[in-house]
Amino acid sequence: MVVKTLLNVPILLVLCPMLCGASAPQCSQAEYSIYGMMLRRHVIKKITGISLGGLCLLECYRDVRCQSYNYLISRATCELNNRTKEARPEDFVPDSGRYYFRRDRNRGKFDLCNKTVTKIAKSGGQAC
Repeated sequence: MVVKTLLNVPILLVLCPMLCGASAPQCSQAEYSIYGMMLRRHVIKKITGISLGGLCLLECYRDVRCQSYNYLISRATCELNNRTKEARPEDFVPDSGRYYFRRDRNRGKFDLCNKTVTKIAKSGGQAC
């Protein structure tokens, strides 16, 4: 299990330049996975048959609602989340069979007031 996780590290290193447009400064802001942790109660989509956890990031980029993901190692499954551990620390819990990863760029937020997706404002945004 640990070997599988370690095998994903080189893949992420290879994918990073491609995902960041081959620009090293952008890649330096990339997140890292947190093994043995997951974000519960915020899964918006499950994708099975993803043998490499790094491919979950691509799936997360494709869904504008995705803020982070959990990767279930034993089932090769991505769980896309609509929140992050920073937004919901009470839902960030231990799970030895998963790892957690926060989307590193182009994160949006779902505006429940207007039911639209908007960029996260540095000001923190407004409540309804």
